[in-house]
Amino acid sequence: MSIASPEIRKIAVEAYLSGKATQQQLADILGFHRTAIVRWVREYRKDGKLEPQARGHMPRAFSPEERERLVTLVKNKPDLTLEEIRELLAKDCSLMAVHRELRRLDFRFKKNSEGIRARTKGRSRKQEKLD
Repeated sequence: MSIASPEIRKIAVEAYLSGKATQQQLADILGFHRTAIVRWVREYRKDGKLEPQARGHMPRAFSPEERERLVTLVKNKPDLTLEEIRELLAKDCSLMAVHRELRRLDFRFKKNSEGIRARTKGRSRKQEKLD
C-alpha cells in the first residue's frame, strides 16, 4: 500500500475529529486500513503531526575512504577473517556489515568441494589449527 500524503491524512483526521465519519468509514472511503487512521489521529493529537514518518535504511557502515582501505587490506591479506578486518579498520559494526561490504566490492571467498573455506597457499591444516 502507498504512503498517505499529508493532505489525505489532514482530511481523515479533520473528518474524524469533527464527527463527520468514523475511523472505519474513513478507512473504507480512503482505501487504508482502520489502524492507519487510528495512528494518524493519535499522532496528530500527540504532536500535531500529519507528515509520514521518514522511511529508509541505515547509512552504510563504510565511507568511500574506508572502502578504499578495505580493498587494500583484503588485497594485501586475503586470508583475514571478517572479525580481523573489522578490528584492523577499527569499525564498530556487525560482522554482517563487513561481509555485505565485501560482497558489494565483489570479493568472494573460495571454498573447496566440502564447502569449507580453502586454506591460504603454503599453509597446512596443522598450521591453521595452531593459529
